[in-house]
Amino acid sequence: MTKKANKLFSQLMELDLRNLTQIKLVHYKNYTTIIEKLLDSKKRYGAPVSQSISEIKYNLAKDLNFEKKMSSNLGGSLFQMFLIFFMGQIFSIFASIQLDITLDSFSKFLIIGWQLLGTFIFIFLFYKLKNKIFDVYMSVLEKVVLFKNLLLSRVPLSYAINELDIDSLSSVKTIEVKRFLSALERVKSTGGQNMADLDILNKELWLGLDFKFEKFTKVLLACKFIALGVFFLPSYLYTIYLFIGQLGL
Repeated sequence: MTKKANKLFSQLMELDLRNLTQIKLVHYKNYTTIIEKLLDSKKRYGAPVSQSISEIKYNLAKDLNFEKKMSSNLGGSLFQMFLIFFMGQIFSIFASIQLDITLDSFSKFLIIGWQLLGTFIFIFLFYKLKNKIFDVYMSVLEKVVLFKNLLLSRVPLSYAINELDIDSLSSVKTIEVKRFLSALERVKSTGGQNMADLDILNKELWLGLDFKFEKFTKVLLACKFIALGVFFLPSYLYTIYLFIGQLGL
């Protein structure tokens, strides 16, 4: 993921807006889609996209740092889980040798299976929550950026709305969508002349990505502690309990 982000960032740094022929951008999240549509609007309508491209480059760099942190957090969390699992297995082997006690196969299967289940659930939640927090948000951001640039290129307002399928957002109940639709109504009421609300929303959505990153980090941390507390530490303590039980203490 980070390799693609690095490659896309390098391509944007080398991008010449005066020569847009035969450009093949690396696909990375919604960023590539936004850039390709911006470049298409420039070629077709002469849209002034320089500022939007600069915003994307700046936020792509922040996104790259975020992905590195998330990969580090995910790897660190999985390492902690493996460490507890490894300690349990070492303790089980050591106790079996020293005390001449062997756990039955069902107990071993239960302990290992419970920890593996916790690992899979944690990984599933990582990607599920990541998509839930960012997918709709990035979709709205994409439409705001493209809609603003289409209007700046002086295409008809109705064409811009249909081109981006903005009406499809009416069924989505988020604050960002409500604000976008509200700004859209104001743009409609002025015939596309007053875009102040749209400009403000565009800036705030880019800034809001930082808060989304922070929120996801906190949610991930909570999921890690839950996984460790529910699946791994109990398994380790249960292993100790089984050995003590067999000793008759």
